[in-house]
Amino acid sequence: MAAHLDLLPVALLLVGAVAGGLLFAALRQPPLVGYIIAGAVFGPSGLGLITDQATINVFAELGVLVLLFVVGTHLSLRAFRNIWRIAVGAAALQILVSVTLMLALAALLGWRPERALLYGFVLALSSTAVGIKILEDVGELRNETGRVAVGVLIAQDLAVVPMLIVIGGMADAQGIDLPALVLKIALAVAALVALIWALSRRQRIHLPFRRLWVRHPDLAPIGALALCVLGAALSGALELSAGLGAFLAGLYVGNTSERAVMVRAMDPIQNLLLMMFFLSAGLLIDLAFVGRHIGLVALLIGLVFLLNSVINVVALRTVGASWRVAVLAGFALAQLGEFAFVIAAAGAASGLIGADAQRVVVAVIALTMIMSPLWLAFARRLHELPAGPPERLALLWARLLSAEARALRQGSEHLVQSSAHLAVRLGGRIERVSRRHRPRAPQRLR
Repeated sequence: MAAHLDLLPVALLLVGAVAGGLLFAALRQPPLVGYIIAGAVFGPSGLGLITDQATINVFAELGVLVLLFVVGTHLSLRAFRNIWRIAVGAAALQILVSVTLMLALAALLGWRPERALLYGFVLALSSTAVGIKILEDVGELRNETGRVAVGVLIAQDLAVVPMLIVIGGMADAQGIDLPALVLKIALAVAALVALIWALSRRQRIHLPFRRLWVRHPDLAPIGALALCVLGAALSGALELSAGLGAFLAGLYVGNTSERAVMVRAMDPIQNLLLMMFFLSAGLLIDLAFVGRHIGLVALLIGLVFLLNSVINVVALRTVGASWRVAVLAGFALAQLGEFAFVIAAAGAASGLIGADAQRVVVAVIALTMIMSPLWLAFARRLHELPAGPPERLALLWARLLSAEARALRQGSEHLVQSSAHLAVRLGGRIERVSRRHRPRAPQRLR
């Protein structure tokens, strides 16, 4: 008899993802955090419902492809052209500072320069999906802060093309051919500039068979996924990342006249596709490895948030953004991003980092995404501070944590009042019980 596909582990994984998403939604946090945690809990290092590495790799690859395609469809290159100087300048400065810091750290720790360069690339890439969600939650997505932050995200995503070329050049067994590497990077940058110019013209471009898409919107999701896979296949044939091809395909769809039709048609399956990616990110987390190296992972997470926030704020201020825009956008882009998974996978495949280093990188990327709601709360608090002259650090922290202090004080007062009220009630009840069971004095005989 033919072997049947065991769907129970997949069904339990999906149920766990839904439960995690509902739990975090009830806590007023992004459901994606629940998806990542569900993947880690039900994955091979957790309960072990999904243990087949081939299945995990398929989930991870499909998740990256569909997420990057969806992200691409929501990015407007026309808006990017209006702020490209600030966006490209901030992204370039951010990448330069990140790589320089990693090279300096490599000199202290004895890493190879290629490995340090890879870590610098990972540090410089923020999460487009999480960043946009943070900006939307704090009400900054549609104003200047949101436009600048999204522009920087687009510039970072486009910078992945030369990053992957550099990683491929460093992995060459015959050594780095610097002239050929520079030529490839120049051609890639020229192709990206041409793509941005073509997709951001005033004259709208159209998808092939546009009348059929408009007349039969039920075919749009299938057509969108076909374009996603086609872009990934073409990118792979050019020895680039498949995820990069999916992102560029989404960028193409998102800047055509049929964008509204395609995005509206993809809405029913978009959340499923996004859940697939964040589930796959959780499946890649090795909980046992993280437990053994919890100190290192926690230190790296703290350094990532701190360094990325400072680098982003300084870079945005350097290219002319106001302090308020720089701080909000810098904190919103502090977590590591989806393309960081792609860079880490390319580095592992090229032999630039080992299996343990890849586990650490994957864990830090996923956990910064999980902890991004906490950073979101901090960014919200900064957003609520009224603009004014600089103040001392102690006063700033007191204002930032005033809500927590107020809640703690109210909670302690409520606890004291409740305890006193409970003591009074218990005292009265004890008194009534003692009266009821108190022995009566004998009656006198008449």
